[in-house]
Amino acid sequence: MRGEAVLVAVSCGSETDALGDEVPQTRAVEVGNVLVAPGAASGTGGDNRPDGRWERYTLYLPEDWDGDVSGGTVTVRGTVCRVVGVPAHWPDSPTGWRWVVEVEATHG
Repeated sequence: MRGEAVLVAVSCGSETDALGDEVPQTRAVEVGNVLVAPGAASGTGGDNRPDGRWERYTLYLPEDWDGDVSGGTVTVRGTVCRVVGVPAHWPDSPTGWRWVVEVEATHG
């Protein structure tokens, strides 16, 4: 089984803006061999935007991933998705995928 590449936004410090406030900076890191499973429409909890749509995925990141995606974004198949909840670590997985991450994006 082979996964696909996604882009994970990781923190790389901060800069100070013109008003003296710190602005967090991120950079995109490509993570390969990620299994991407489409999310179920029933998992959206209802949508009050009849002309909009949800995009949800469950991502299985490989065991060698050691970054933190909590509260961040992941670009999946060209769509920037926000991470939902806290990623689950599965250290005893019988496969090469140890992280389970749910992501979503809304359109419209």
